[in-house]
Amino acid sequence: MDISGKKVVASPTLREETLEFWTDLHDIINKDVLLPDFYMEYGRLADVGIKRGEPFPKDEETKKILLEAGQTALGQMMVEALCSDRPDRLIWNGKNWEWVALIEETGF
Repeated sequence: MDISGKKVVASPTLREETLEFWTDLHDIINKDVLLPDFYMEYGRLADVGIKRGEPFPKDEETKKILLEAGQTALGQMMVEALCSDRPDRLIWNGKNWEWVALIEETGF
């Protein structure tokens, strides 16, 4: 995908900690084709009220759970993005700038 010259927001911190993230995910689950490889994940979402064909959960307890899950997941993503000990993770010698998400399996 060529995104040259296009404005792109790639920060994970803009939405994952909001209820809007979950309502958008609920909309996607309802509109998109469900893939068999992800049935376990759909089940996990159903456990917290995000179910295809059903309205988004309105109760405060579920909203609280979803917001806390988003905060926890965001923290975990940030840790995993910068947890590499590969020597090539450093962008410039003498600086602490690192490439994000160096994962051996991806070849990055």
